Amino acid sequence: MRNGCYSEQISTEKELAMPSVDIIIRGVKPASSESARQQYRRYCLGLVFTKNEEDRKRYSAYLEGMGMHYGFGFEEAKEIASQVVADLETVKDLVDWVLNPDLTA
Repeated sequence: MRNGCYSEQISTEKELAMPSVDIIIRGVKPASSESARQQYRRYCLGLVFTKNEEDRKRYSAYLEGMGMHYGFGFEEAKEIASQVVADLETVKDLVDWVLNPDLTA
């Protein structure tokens, strides 16, 4: 196989495997299923456990990109991340209450 043919084949395979950047950036590509939403929510869990503000900003930017990858628009990805954080804050409050009932009295 000639070197040029091989590189052309790889280039074509990459083009077929990668969706249009324009579609992803504009958030037009619809989310494929509920499983995509669940997978994205798992990525959002990391944001809750990141305490350093600079790291939180970087991770938030990463989540925006992952949201686009999964086919969510910017606002929808932000909303999902906010829901995950709120849900975990509720769980944290409940755990704190169970472990230290004197704090709420």
